[in-house]
Amino acid sequence: MAEAGAANAIATTIRVNEMMGSELHLHVEAENGGDKLIVRIPTVTLEDEQRKAMAFGSTLHVTCESKVMHFFDPDTEQNLLL
Repeated sequence: MAEAGAANAIATTIRVNEMMGSELHLHVEAENGGDKLIVRIPTVTLEDEQRKAMAFGSTLHVTCESKVMHFFDPDTEQNLLL
């Protein structure tokens, strides 16, 4: 998660919020064109206020380090980074 306006942050809208035990899976849609992402958030350090803010329809700004990203071609399903 990132602050609004942070470098490389993507504004998204939460469409599905799934509690998966040790992780929270947020299915989000980017506001810049509708690209869909699944954001996985560890629940161990998640505060109640943070969890409540991640409700359906809420805006969430996300970013991550490039070394943990995976990109796939939607037609061939091939990894684009190999």
